[in-house]
Amino acid sequence: GGQASCLTCPSGYFCLSNTSDPYISPCPQGHYCPGGTEYDTQYPCEAGTYNPYTQRTNSSACELCPPGQYCQGAGQHQPTGNCSAGWFCTGGAYASMPITLGKY
Repeated sequence: GGQASCLTCPSGYFCLSNTSDPYISPCPQGHYCPGGTEYDTQYPCEAGTYNPYTQRTNSSACELCPPGQYCQGAGQHQPTGNCSAGWFCTGGAYASMPITLGKY
């Protein structure tokens, strides 16, 4: 028999669809999973933030990278590293040293 009704995936979890068995798993570090999340990397924390915890339900779980460190790229579970020698990074930095807009 089939399932009589569909349930929304609970907050803090992701639920893979289109599989033979329902698959419910805790939301991974570096991400958050509001109700109805379909896959593990659907809602990553933005660059400049990180989330060391699992089962987070909204973007407020993403903490600003601490001063002196940077969080490069989305979906970080810890700061990427310390800022480059001779530079100071403010909280929320996403690069190890200043970048000139338009140049990478």
